[in-house]
Amino acid sequence: MKLKFKIAFVTLWLLSVVWMVSIVIGRHQKSDLRPVESNETQIFLDRFSPSSPMVVEVGDIECPACQMIYPKILAWRRKRNDVRFEFVHLPLKIHPNAMNAAIVAELARPSGKFQAAIDDFMLGKTNIDPNSLDIYLAHFASKLSSGQNARTKAKEQVEKDIKFSQSMNVSQTPTIFGWDGRKLYQVMSMNGLNQLLN
Repeated sequence: MKLKFKIAFVTLWLLSVVWMVSIVIGRHQKSDLRPVESNETQIFLDRFSPSSPMVVEVGDIECPACQMIYPKILAWRRKRNDVRFEFVHLPLKIHPNAMNAAIVAELARPSGKFQAAIDDFMLGKTNIDPNSLDIYLAHFASKLSSGQNARTKAKEQVEKDIKFSQSMNVSQTPTIFGWDGRKLYQVMSMNGLNQLLN
């Protein structure tokens, strides 16, 4: 009899734990938008001067989590071509090729191919290994009349992005910010993107 009582007690205890965890998870999932501090909002406005709704992804080209979520962001972006989208580099030190990949993407910017370069890297269409990146760096630098100077400017842009990310207190990638025309939010999920702009 005591054994049956213990089993019933443990079962009820486990069910109550599962119920409480599901409530906590449910609450977390509902908070898809986190209002951003006012000083961070000013930093954002100084950088982007948005005149209409926009979304900014702070990402690392070599980050597996960024690559995993990117197809969803791309699909969302294609549906919402009325929303300005920006990608800000935050190459993390744990990803040895991220900085050079970011520089390659920046070298593609003058020819209007920055976003295409980001898309190709994130979707795995472009290799991120050191040999491939060296080839891409040489290719884009040769296309630009300024050559090595272009590479220096591209690196400076990536460093500017890193400083921006740090000033926004971003420490992990991907981190997504959205401007709805009135307020800046940190977007916590893909559902949050829709909430932000609907």
